[in-house]
Amino acid sequence: MVTFNPLVLVIDPDPLNRELLEAMLEDDMTVILGSSARECLDVFEYKHPDIVILEIDLPDMDGYTLCQQLKHRSGESGCAVIFLTEALTLEEKMDGYKHGCDEFITKPFQPEELVNIAKKTLEKKSIQRKMLNKSDTATQTAFTAMRQSSEMGLIIRFMEDSTNSIDLESLGLQFIELLKNFSLDGCLRFKAVEKNVFVGCLDGSANAQCLSMDYEKNRFISDGTALLVNHPIVSILIHDMPIADETRYGEIRDFIGIVINLIAARTQSINMEHELKIKRHIGLDSTVQQCHEKMSLINEHLASHADEVGNIMENLVTDIRGLSLTLGLSEYQETALFEKLDNTVDSMEHSYSMVTTIEAGFNSITKELSHLLLK
Repeated sequence: MVTFNPLVLVIDPDPLNRELLEAMLEDDMTVILGSSARECLDVFEYKHPDIVILEIDLPDMDGYTLCQQLKHRSGESGCAVIFLTEALTLEEKMDGYKHGCDEFITKPFQPEELVNIAKKTLEKKSIQRKMLNKSDTATQTAFTAMRQSSEMGLIIRFMEDSTNSIDLESLGLQFIELLKNFSLDGCLRFKAVEKNVFVGCLDGSANAQCLSMDYEKNRFISDGTALLVNHPIVSILIHDMPIADETRYGEIRDFIGIVINLIAARTQSINMEHELKIKRHIGLDSTVQQCHEKMSLINEHLASHADEVGNIMENLVTDIRGLSLTLGLSEYQETALFEKLDNTVDSMEHSYSMVTTIEAGFNSITKELSHLLLK
């Protein structure tokens, strides 16, 4: 369909031709008249004609060059150009098409022919413009879908990598690296078991204070290019949101909303692992302490038993030596008896040294367990 009341610019150095063309077209179009290439270009400074009917032979510029300039100013899908000329050869027409001409009208012509060609040319331009717009929209949609697909891939990869984070610092650094893929910069605060953990800013800095403020139930707080996103156990501050691009701003805000839930879930898991580790440490420390106390008590009993056995053997040896004087033993018998006693004493002393070895072993075990607790 031809656009409503299209604007047509007629350029012809012959005033009679201009009047004739205006009379033919004014019932269907708004007509502007001009006599030279300069006038034509001047009109383009403040008007945007839908179609230009152009005499190919102009006094100040040939029609081909002027057509090329008009196409450059309006774009290929903009203004339509019809050459008004005498009969042309095929080569001349091909040259006109090459310079951007849309149609030719050969003199002499009938009014109905002129109007019909003008309308058909406008219809073709309208269809071409719509197709280009659809193509641009489709291309933009495709690029948007590709970008969103790529960015979702980054989020999925972050989600996979975050499961390998062993502490909150490494989790925060992974998120900051993710932000760089979106051309963003930010920092985080984690609510850890023992204290807050800041990543991307120093504790006590302005950013840390902003992250630590109690915003109650406000999940998103924006201030210019800054965006603060809150969660009960993690807060994120983005410094450079694209406020000039409303669509892009909304996309990034949505992605941050998704990612903060992932970060919060991993933060909770890391906190639980840390709490469990502390409990295990406390339990193991208590067990080691109990073992140490029991081992010390066993050492005391063994040492006491060894001393008691030693005293008994010493008294027994003294009694037997005194008793042997009254038994009337031969020298051989007495020597054999005392040799037997000496061997027994040696065995008891060896047994006592084993107690010392056991005590040293107990102490070594206690030290090893204590060392494991410090790891």
